[in-house]
Amino acid sequence: MTRKIGLLHSGQKNMFTDPISKLKSALPADVELVEDYAEDDIGKLEDDADDLVADSAILLIVAAGGPQSAIAARNSTAVEPDVNKRKPVVFTTVFDPVQSGLVDTLDVPVGNLTGMAGQTSELDPERLALLKDFMSQAKSPTNKIGVLMNPDRSHLEQQFKALAAKARGLGLQVVPRRTHNAKGIKRAFNHFKKQNVFGAVVTADAFFNNNRDEVIAAAAQARIPTIYQWREFAKAGGLISYGPSLLDAYEQAGKYAKRILDSNESPSTMPCSKPNSYELVVNKATATSLGLTVPSTIGGKPVIVI
Repeated sequence: MTRKIGLLHSGQKNMFTDPISKLKSALPADVELVEDYAEDDIGKLEDDADDLVADSAILLIVAAGGPQSAIAARNSTAVEPDVNKRKPVVFTTVFDPVQSGLVDTLDVPVGNLTGMAGQTSELDPERLALLKDFMSQAKSPTNKIGVLMNPDRSHLEQQFKALAAKARGLGLQVVPRRTHNAKGIKRAFNHFKKQNVFGAVVTADAFFNNNRDEVIAAAAQARIPTIYQWREFAKAGGLISYGPSLLDAYEQAGKYAKRILDSNESPSTMPCSKPNSYELVVNKATATSLGLTVPSTIGGKPVIVI
């Protein structure tokens, strides 16, 4: 008999073909994945969460595409007052699950959610430093660096303060720009160009990942060297990325789901996982188009050239 689990995703299906394949590969053979994609519509995401919770055939929910999905799943399952009767939820990579209110602690989640503590926004200051190191070969006359942010991201001010502090320590001036819509992405890079930045950091956020083609195109049109979170950005034509593996995160979510389904483990006692490794990836063709040489290491980290 086929067992069903739900996929609650904030993004677009065509942008996550490889990660979803990884997720499916880790699930038991008799499991059917019921997929719902909100395409950056928060209202639809919340409705999809309610529908998956209300469907008695759905045994478990995988919340993917950033913290919004995990929060929607948490809120929908919380309608059941008895935490022991709530549907299990496994989330893919999110920023600090404790601070986001998803779990009590990383080691003992306590509630009905567990998943990946992904080192997302936490690494934005390091990405800024890596881009500066990479761009030192260009000898830019400016010390300005653009920072693209989603104003809807939780704890944004705290994250920006950490990023700005890192920039000051490196002698850089931050040029911030906020947007949560596709048109705003192009306007942001046009603004960066007018401000004569030497490069830009696209901060970790599901919205930018869900719309990475638009982000990469805007950076290319403005000819601004840009660093991103996921390898998928560099693979799609972005200059450089640094972070954990998105594919590994989805595969790990599948393994968690399998343990819950097959071994009857409870999310409340399943520690959140952390990345085992990080990838520094550079797109050689994009670097060449910007007049940059790809070194073997950047900031002391080995470079993966694609």
